[in-house]
Amino acid sequence: MDEVNSIIQELNSIIIELESIESDLRSEFKGIYTEKCADAVEVKICHFRKALSKLRSIDTSAVNE
Repeated sequence: MDEVNSIIQELNSIIIELESIESDLRSEFKGIYTEKCADAVEVKICHFRKALSKLRSIDTSAVNE
């Protein structure tokens, strides 16, 4: 299904952007609150990766439109 593939692509783009934000937080800013913020972003990245994995496992040939 084109919709599932579109969602997968968009979610992948979001993950890449969040990874960039997390990296910038860790490298360009210092402080305990910055670390906590970067850690929170990392947790969300992990959640999105799990969702992406589940979306990729969908057998779209079995889906009726």
